[in-house]
Amino acid sequence: MGQLQRSDDSWEIRTMQTTMDSSQLLHPIDVMHLMHKALRTEAAHVEEAVNALEMGGSFKPFQRAFYRWAMALGYHVEVEDHYVTTWFPETLLTQAEAGPRHLMERLEDLQTYLHVELGRMIVIPRTQRQLRSKVIALGIIQDDLFEAEEACVLPVIRQHISAAQQLELIRRLLVDEEAEGPGDMLDWVAQDCTTTERQWLADLCTGHASRPRWSSLRCGSASSMRTEPMVEDSTTLKSPIDVMYPIHKALRAEAARAEEVVRALDIGGSFQPFAQVFQRWATALEYHAVMEDGYMTAPLDRLSARTNEAEHRHLTELLADLQIYVREAGGPAAVTARTRRHALGKVVVLRVAQDDHLEEEEERVLPVIRQQISETQQFDMAQRLLLDREAQDAGWLLAWLTPHVTATERQWLAALVGHAASGLPMDSTSSGAAPSAEAPQPATVTAPEADAVAGEGRRAAAPRSCST
Repeated sequence: MGQLQRSDDSWEIRTMQTTMDSSQLLHPIDVMHLMHKALRTEAAHVEEAVNALEMGGSFKPFQRAFYRWAMALGYHVEVEDHYVTTWFPETLLTQAEAGPRHLMERLEDLQTYLHVELGRMIVIPRTQRQLRSKVIALGIIQDDLFEAEEACVLPVIRQHISAAQQLELIRRLLVDEEAEGPGDMLDWVAQDCTTTERQWLADLCTGHASRPRWSSLRCGSASSMRTEPMVEDSTTLKSPIDVMYPIHKALRAEAARAEEVVRALDIGGSFQPFAQVFQRWATALEYHAVMEDGYMTAPLDRLSARTNEAEHRHLTELLADLQIYVREAGGPAAVTARTRRHALGKVVVLRVAQDDHLEEEEERVLPVIRQQISETQQFDMAQRLLLDREAQDAGWLLAWLTPHVTATERQWLAALVGHAASGLPMDSTSSGAAPSAEAPQPATVTAPEADAVAGEGRRAAAPRSCST
């Protein structure tokens, strides 16, 4: 096994460290807790590796981290299958075998994707998103399996298997006699142990030829896997339909925020903090999709337009699925490690689907609109996208956009709304830089023209709630 780098930045690692204590280490088989912690750490390192991939670069940095995880996980599951399940009662055997089988299927799926579909490709945003989604999904399945083993399998082994048999089992788990360095698994597990856990592991391994070599461990910092912020391409806002770029940037930011919030949910707490963020994201995304279908792609007799509308339907399904999950898992103490993992999985799937869709839309639909749709019609489209005529506060979407756009973009949006209201062409000098990584300056979009277009003054009303 290669040496691992330690990071305390992962929410999964923090969770494991706060929920495990030395009182769990009473029986030899409890070494499984330490192995599970090490594998959870590996999964977190792999996610860090995919986040750190550079656009236009190679997948090799990710592959190195991934194969460390894959080798350790594959070995662990194989040994469990050969030596652990042989002692299970028949009633528990089927359940115990189903989880590892599903986990290995997803691991093989990720390996196939990495080799067959990515191959020699360079890193682009879409492949990074897809790869990250698969990594997170695999980590969720792994943690579900470990949680089930710790709750249902380990108690059976403690009660029905002698200490001598447990010691023989952990020797199989920790010492790979077929490997060039049989003690590498011990070193690997020990690297993520506390001082107390290392001492317990050392006492447990006393008498074995391969004892952990604590001095050989090298613990790196999280900074070595630091993710550099990705700088967005600069696009000039010239055509009215280019209003899509600031809206897309805001939707991407909402998705990232939703993932951040769900990761930070406290065990034993409520989903309410996430529900509030999700509702804002869902409302904006649903409104955006409905307006596009009704006023942007409807006039286009193109396959790309129909595909765009089909992708909107898929996003609506994902929104509804996540909304139902949060509602059914609701309650004052609804957040468990499992429910949080599964909520995260659904957020990531939705986020990847949304960002893939927005990228496709920018590449395949917007160029057609610029070429085939008149500027007057584009002004009407932009107006529909920015002003909600059915809401009491018609300009709620402009207010929603404000934290996500630059000062230049805010000026361009205000000019766009104003000229859309007057029917006059935009001055070419009003165009500015498109989405960038620059943090927006505090500002409020009042857009008085929006009130005139909507035929009503701005009122302090909430936007329409998501109907999914």
